Amino acid sequence: MNIKLTPIEFLMMLAQAKYAFNMKKGEKLSKEDQIIQSSLKYINQIAEA
Repeated sequence: MNIKLTPIEFLMMLAQAKYAFNMKKGEKLSKEDQIIQSSLKYINQIAEA
């Protein structure tokens, strides 16, 4: 199977893999990731209410 990726697609895949890896290891997230995560938690709390 031959898969061709543009450099941007490759970087996006790397970013997703890095994010998933950091979540598994429980590392501290960057400021941007913290903001995204806290807003997602807030949305989930509203949805569950």
